[in-house]
Amino acid sequence: MGTLYRRLGSAAILVLALLAPLGAAGSAQASSLPTAPSNVKLAPYGALHFYLTWSLGSGQTGFQVTNGVTTENVSSATQDDYLWAVAAPQSYSCFAVRAYNASGYSAWAGMWTCGTTPPGGPPAALANVTATAYSTSAIEITFTNEADNETAFLFYNGVTTATYNSDSEPSAGATFSVLWGGLSPGTYMCFEVAAYNEWGRSAYMPSSWACATTTGTAPPAPTGVTWTPCYAPNMGIEWEESGSWDAFRIYKSGTLIKTLTAADENQTGGLGVSGPDYFYNSVQGMNNDTLGVSAVKNGVASAIVYIGGGEKLSC
Repeated sequence: MGTLYRRLGSAAILVLALLAPLGAAGSAQASSLPTAPSNVKLAPYGALHFYLTWSLGSGQTGFQVTNGVTTENVSSATQDDYLWAVAAPQSYSCFAVRAYNASGYSAWAGMWTCGTTPPGGPPAALANVTATAYSTSAIEITFTNEADNETAFLFYNGVTTATYNSDSEPSAGATFSVLWGGLSPGTYMCFEVAAYNEWGRSAYMPSSWACATTTGTAPPAPTGVTWTPCYAPNMGIEWEESGSWDAFRIYKSGTLIKTLTAADENQTGGLGVSGPDYFYNSVQGMNNDTLGVSAVKNGVASAIVYIGGGEKLSC
């Protein structure tokens, strides 16, 4: 037992000897203050926020942002921005930023960086909205921002609305672009864009829409679209076209109601081969509607039979 005790005591002495220099190094490290951030910038975000950014220094574990009255902590060593809320539009404020760690604080940076938020109310409508082909799968939408108090932009393609918002919004008069992706080659699509904030949205622009087609070769449009006698509310549809496709899409009044593939029955010519006769029987909901063929807008290897513009049909 005495031998065991002595061995434990020796081990304890050894551990303490090893820890001593580590503790000294740790104390030296903790005594080092962080360097101050730099390049502090300020911009309004809508009418009720300021967006502050800065460049990182070194040695920090977080930051403090102050307006001279209130100080907010940013508990991240790598965060380089902060969104500061104000009580009302047209608020004037000044800010400074400093870094901190366990040893203390850096000097304040950007003291003082000042600005005023814009007036409230719905944002102004955008200008010069255009759409251009960007690739086989994306269309680029470009516009000039005419608002100084927006917090988001709304992009509408007639079916879906997509929202873009960022704390760093383009300033009034700036040109801005986004990509609408996930499209097929040869896809035709039109857009309107609006600015948005807490008070509502601007008018969508342009009123005549901005349209483009993704790059790629579209298939030939189907021809000779006809219908067969039906048993309400179903109807048979038939069309002709020589060519090779992966699918046909059947629309009713602009809404896709059926995507026809090689697995579907009643296609005497099949899909993926040249043939004059493609037939789909018993499409639901066709009674007392209209039938016609649109321009092809669905990409390579996809033709459209469009129901909603042509001869009046009834069973």
